[in-house]
Amino acid sequence: MDIAIDATGVAFETAALAEPMGCVLNGVEAIWTEGADEALVCGAGPIGVLMALRTRGVASIGLVDINEGRLELAASFGFSAASRRFSQGSQRPPC
Repeated sequence: MDIAIDATGVAFETAALAEPMGCVLNGVEAIWTEGADEALVCGAGPIGVLMALRTRGVASIGLVDINEGRLELAASFGFSAASRRFSQGSQRPPC
């Protein structure tokens, strides 16, 4: 099914979040967080922060990333954030 939306008058900044938010909403529907005490989101970029903002019913949500700037932004939203460094020679993050 193809859907066409008239985005006349929608600010570029708002429109730019439409696709990431769609990913987040699909992800939130796919996970079960109700009744959980803690959750960890791997990646504190735009999609990770949006995922943490949309996750409901969890007392404590943490984000992990290798980018300190992203972690600082996540902390400014009230999330606990932890830095994860690659081990020497590793090509992939731990999560």
